[in-house]
Amino acid sequence: MNSKRYPHAVLHGYVNDTRQQGRLRKRWLDNTREDCDALCFSLPVAERVAGDRLVWRSAAHNLGCQRVVTVSSSLGH
Repeated sequence: MNSKRYPHAVLHGYVNDTRQQGRLRKRWLDNTREDCDALCFSLPVAERVAGDRLVWRSAAHNLGCQRVVTVSSSLGH
């Protein structure tokens, strides 16, 4: 097979490009998941709660679940 044909290049080729070093960039959904974890919400529940702005503000202010509120109140906050 001629070395200039695509199948030959794929079979015997290699990539000359290098990968960037360091941590992968964070996506919007990654931040959203971390915020929902802090609020003890799953993504579907957070979507439903976020539909009502007053409820969302209250949940975000109270950190969403009793476990987090209990820990912060035991620290004297």
